[in-house]
Amino acid sequence: MRRVAMRLASLMVLGLLAASAARAVEIDSKAEKITLTGRVQPLWTYSSFEDGNPSNEFLLRRARLAMKVKINDWISGVVEPDFGEGKLTLKDAYFAFEPVEDRLEFIVGQTKRRYDLFELTSSTQILVIERDGRIGRLKVPSLSFLTEELGYADRDIGLFVLGNTASERVRIEAAVTNGAGANTKPTIGEKAFQGRVSVEPIASRPLTVNGGVSLRPYESTFDRVTGVDTVSVTNVEYGTAFEGSIEYGKWDRGPHLQAGVVGGTNFDSDIGGVAKTDNRDAASFLALQGIVTYKKAFANPTWFEAVEPLVRVSWADPNTDVDNDGGIVITPGVNLFVTGRTRMMANVDVFVPEANDNPSTTATDESETLFGVKVASWLYF
Repeated sequence: MRRVAMRLASLMVLGLLAASAARAVEIDSKAEKITLTGRVQPLWTYSSFEDGNPSNEFLLRRARLAMKVKINDWISGVVEPDFGEGKLTLKDAYFAFEPVEDRLEFIVGQTKRRYDLFELTSSTQILVIERDGRIGRLKVPSLSFLTEELGYADRDIGLFVLGNTASERVRIEAAVTNGAGANTKPTIGEKAFQGRVSVEPIASRPLTVNGGVSLRPYESTFDRVTGVDTVSVTNVEYGTAFEGSIEYGKWDRGPHLQAGVVGGTNFDSDIGGVAKTDNRDAASFLALQGIVTYKKAFANPTWFEAVEPLVRVSWADPNTDVDNDGGIVITPGVNLFVTGRTRMMANVDVFVPEANDNPSTTATDESETLFGVKVASWLYF
């Protein structure tokens, strides 16, 4: 028993030392370096919208343990499973090789498509609790909701190429992917494509200007009259989305702005789109979003080292050919930083729909303003 107690005590001491270090744990050997890192995000949410979903609940939004492996100076890889929300999913999982250090990198496997500033911001650093507009579990029209649900952003499997100029003020990214999304088997053979350019126009200012395009295949089925017969025809079409965005500021202090506009093809009728038919084009979507924060360090930190008030405004129109199908999400909030990226977050999400009330649906008021409250903690290690 004494030996067991000594071992348990040793493990506890090692755990406390690792926690106090406040950095990733590294395991080195002659052949490789393994870095273990992760994040845990418990979340409490309240919603004014129920409709079969709980209005008040606790969630384990994210629970990830990532293993980063460095084989040598130019070959590395990442495996990152997520145990959040009571299910196991695979996030990043790829092989990377960097033939020119800090200048050129190739990635094969699963990671984020090179599109959408807000999506490409790591979940350990996102300025609001949820990228997409959510009132409880209800997803409402917003910029990241459209880019994610239509498959222009978020993770996919393929080949990614990342390059920097010698000055590191111009970054070029490109990818060819399945188009079906993370962990998903493609249903058609055509591939998706993304391209993105980021420029820092002023060397002395923390300003980045981004432009990008994302193309993904989808199937469009329609009836075609041939002589006296009507036949069903399935074509493979390409949806195209464009991005323009800017980011100003630093993560550790002062003002920080992320702002962007996206637009493109909405081929999904489930979110207000219309697939292309024989005689008309598919619908188009458009969305704008801006997030502004200001991070202030405490002079004599006790519990928290910094505070960061914020506000987000996101407007989205899923189908520009249809009136009153979009809305505005307004999110005031605050982040309280314990150390590094470990923090507490609180958001109030308000969704103002453009829709008018439909008198035939007596149980639902489509014009009603919805709101939700979210409080989350971020443990990053």
